Amino acid sequence: MKYILYISILVSLATYLFWGQLPKGSFYIGNSLFILLLCTYLFLNDKNSIIKFILLSLSLNNFFDEIFFDNTEFGMNEMLVGIVILIFAIIKYIYVRKRPNNNKGTNGVLF
Repeated sequence: MKYILYISILVSLATYLFWGQLPKGSFYIGNSLFILLLCTYLFLNDKNSIIKFILLSLSLNNFFDEIFFDNTEFGMNEMLVGIVILIFAIIKYIYVRKRPNNNKGTNGVLF
């Protein structure tokens, strides 16, 4: 799992050091990949956290938005992903609450 952090540091350094030489739009793709890798690392450390799940989902949406969609406007993909994240977070919250021996996080509900 430390390799994810090493790769994210390399992506961040390459993005910020060579942003002038990169093609137009690559800086934002590099930033979103860096954030996605950090959120992936956080989520893999604690898979029961709903907040970390939401962060990972939003960073994945940001990365896909930079690559595939128009990142300058609020479109249908953002609304669709927001609804899907909300549904998955509610399902995950209900599932985590039903498990009796869940001691992950600070209060066992959201964090």
